[in-house]
Amino acid sequence: MAVPFAFMPTPASIPPAHGVHRLKEPINASINSHPLNPLDFILRAAQVYPDKVALVHPNVEFPVQYTFATWVQRIQNLAYALLQAGIKPGDRVAVIAPNS
Repeated sequence: MAVPFAFMPTPASIPPAHGVHRLKEPINASINSHPLNPLDFILRAAQVYPDKVALVHPNVEFPVQYTFATWVQRIQNLAYALLQAGIKPGDRVAVIAPNS
């Protein structure tokens, strides 16, 4: 079983309260009220199931798992860090990572 990883963002990656993306519809809106894009999907999942496990990476030396709430926090921190680095919405960013 994977052990939860204590995520500690760097201070430079923590967005101010007004810089956090939120869903436009209330949480009690109909589940099928409109199609969700990937960002809205994960934001809604974090609102509805904040403590449920969303991602698990068990086959490494230090297994990790993330809840939906932690995953959204990491997404928000990464987005803010990219903005702070001068990357603007619409810019392309490449990710080079091993397959797992």
